Amino acid sequence: MSLVIVVGGLEPTQDGIGDHSRRVASALIKRGISTSILALSDGRVASGELRARQSDDGVEIDTLRLPSNTRFAERVARGRRFIDEVGARHALFGFAPYQFDMRGVVSRALVELPEMVKGLTSSILFHETWIGEEETSGVWTRLVGFTQRRLIQMLVHDLKPVVCYSTNPLYRRMLDAYDIRSEMIPHCGNVPVQATDASDWLPQELAKGGVQLGPNGLKDLYLIGMFGSLYDLLELPKLLPIFDTVARRKGKRPVIANIGIIGGRPEWKAWQKTYGPQYGLVDIGPSTTLRISQFINSVDIGMSSTGLAQFGKSGTGAAFVEHGVPVLIPSEYPHFRHWRESMLADYPPNCFRLTLDISARLCAAERLPARPLLPLLADKLEADLRPYVR
Repeated sequence: MSLVIVVGGLEPTQDGIGDHSRRVASALIKRGISTSILALSDGRVASGELRARQSDDGVEIDTLRLPSNTRFAERVARGRRFIDEVGARHALFGFAPYQFDMRGVVSRALVELPEMVKGLTSSILFHETWIGEEETSGVWTRLVGFTQRRLIQMLVHDLKPVVCYSTNPLYRRMLDAYDIRSEMIPHCGNVPVQATDASDWLPQELAKGGVQLGPNGLKDLYLIGMFGSLYDLLELPKLLPIFDTVARRKGKRPVIANIGIIGGRPEWKAWQKTYGPQYGLVDIGPSTTLRISQFINSVDIGMSSTGLAQFGKSGTGAAFVEHGVPVLIPSEYPHFRHWRESMLADYPPNCFRLTLDISARLCAAERLPARPLLPLLADKLEADLRPYVR
């Protein structure tokens, strides 16, 4: 008997929820729970289906990926056959409103998903909830969000999950406001923590980006690290004087470097052109999780472009937190209707919001010991779900 994790897509490094689910599956298999993954709406599969074994941390995971361009009912029918083939007794849904449909509204899910897991117990991990909760949301966004919320409420009613989870205090409050009880669980990132740093290769990458290093190499730099997605909320130019102040107090010079996909954004290119001569703004580009971890181990501070209220769902933020690096969360707007300042009590101690004394706080900030969160998450899921997979 086993557990099946149901997600949208499962293309490695191209789907954050898929990558997260693969790490979770590997950890559960190591704990003796046979786990498979069903990708019910995979945009990277052109046609037919893709049945294969994917690996994570040396563990092989049985997976089925179904193309998003196939009728929903057909995907669900094939998904049920996969569930029967692997002998699953419990379905854990890795949920976000756009996982199963690019419009974010899957009315067929109300009928098809409960039917697909009929006879199984289920649970839901809400990676995201619904849109339209920002105070600045327009009428159309609020209408879409209302539809998403109603569908989620009806889906939860029909699935009757034994437990719902959230990684973000804001989402937990949103769900609770509509009688969907959820438990907070740790949010592990998709970058396993390594013991090594980037001293063997990062100086060369910075030099290629135009940063002149002195005899002390990286030690002369106050290195601000970025990776992941770049959201519109981030106003980098307003932060540069802060970084400059902190760097000068430390007897260093500031350099901003990103590793990943940010370099392709027009905002980054514009910032690089204007501020690159003074702040570096080096684009390292996409890389492996090994190198990303080494990069995080080498920066003085991480910077998140995810807003404060949604930081708890950010894979980038989770990676910074797990590596113990101080992480600045500079974006606080737009406000969410369900946001409460008291939620900050649930935020990790190495998170820093933008306050009037931020320069002094960053000067005093120290790196914490690395603390991978996947073991804590897997322990929680094992304790909760093992009774249902026997």
